Amino acid sequence: MNSMTGFGRATVEQDDRKISIELKAVNHRYLDLNIRMPRAISMIEGSVRKKMKDTLARGHVDIYINYKNSSKDAKEISVDEGLALAYFNALKKINEVTGASNDISTSNVARMNEVLVISEADEDEKLLTDLMNEALDIALTGLCKMRAREGAALKEDMLANITVLEESLKEVEKRAPIVPKMYKEKLLERLEDLMKDSDAKLDDQRLMTEIALYCDKCSIAEEISRLVSHLNEFRKMSNNTQPVGRSMDFLVQEMNRETNTICSKANDIDITSIGLGMKSVVEKIREQVQNVE
Repeated sequence: MNSMTGFGRATVEQDDRKISIELKAVNHRYLDLNIRMPRAISMIEGSVRKKMKDTLARGHVDIYINYKNSSKDAKEISVDEGLALAYFNALKKINEVTGASNDISTSNVARMNEVLVISEADEDEKLLTDLMNEALDIALTGLCKMRAREGAALKEDMLANITVLEESLKEVEKRAPIVPKMYKEKLLERLEDLMKDSDAKLDDQRLMTEIALYCDKCSIAEEISRLVSHLNEFRKMSNNTQPVGRSMDFLVQEMNRETNTICSKANDIDITSIGLGMKSVVEKIREQVQNVE
């Protein structure tokens, strides 16, 4: 089980080229990648996305990539010939108008704005991709190790809460059979009080029908059985090596539904009290599950 929160960093250098990568991951329903990188190396963005998708299943991940090329062929200088000629003709015209001596030189023209254009040389895409893959592998390893550590802590906390639910459910199971008996006793007491000053006789068949209807209405046996099944399934999921966050989220919703039904159907203050405590624990698990990959 992995958490969706983590951090990874790496810097790799080769042939006077250096690439640095930082990964910051937080919770998200799906895998959401936000890549920030220099435009000069934007051709490798597809490779970055593919490697991230091959490694991670869920989470919002900010990917910061910095790149520096210090090699001797990193820059290219080109001449804007049209602009250079325009400057030359303009300077020549000034000499003619002013009668000044001709001091036009190549260096004078070269110093004019935008005559010389400095640009980044085309990158070796294969070399750049290999460099990126090496750095991204290191950063992802760090990220995944952190997510695994946090996932282990999450698993421990959630299973502790599952144990609390199992213990509470045992109390509910003990209490549930008592509720119909208590209802029968209270119903008999009320009927006896009502018939003290009456000639009416107690209809045993009608009484048993009433009790049977009540027992059916307040029975929580199915809810208990389903909840036990959900808790067992949650334990199985926690040992799965594949991402289980979405499945766990759905399962916790079902656990909450069964707990709510137990509280509403039981018609017993003690069971309701236990059920409310269980709802609180289920909510804790739901919050924890939001960070599971």
